[in-house]
Amino acid sequence: MQQTPTTPSRLKISPCQKTSLASIGATKAVRRDFAAPGGAAATQIVARFPDDLTAGYGYQILESWLRSCRPRLADAGHRKIRVPAGYSPLGAGEQAGWAVLSYGPVAGDPRAAYLQAETVVRDAQYLSWVVFRSVGQDYSYPAGGSPPERAAPLLAARLAGLG
Repeated sequence: MQQTPTTPSRLKISPCQKTSLASIGATKAVRRDFAAPGGAAATQIVARFPDDLTAGYGYQILESWLRSCRPRLADAGHRKIRVPAGYSPLGAGEQAGWAVLSYGPVAGDPRAAYLQAETVVRDAQYLSWVVFRSVGQDYSYPAGGSPPERAAPLLAARLAGLG
């Protein structure tokens, strides 16, 4: 994947995201966008919070955005919506989880859906949120082999190096 660092004022990377990370306590955030052949893409935000406690609240807020995403997707005209109740825990950093949601239909291909997989890793006052996006009919990987699961330990190692 190709990487392009940017620092936009509003770091929106998911249709589930209700507000900027700055509004939930992040004091600084950096965004990176990645693209792969075939249309798959990913966006990462690394945010710094004033302390561990606020970063932990940030993690909980991201998870609440995921849980409450179904009505937002329905309001945007999507009918085939699958949103998990929360993040599946991962053993990385001080706190980590991942989830996959899908929504559609996709214009021009009624059998396809927008697939969004995400991973969130928190270590100390830092939080890394990566959203992987693609279009397809399924999201199947062997246990432990999905992009969010594979990314989590790498993200945790990078965050640990920041503190």
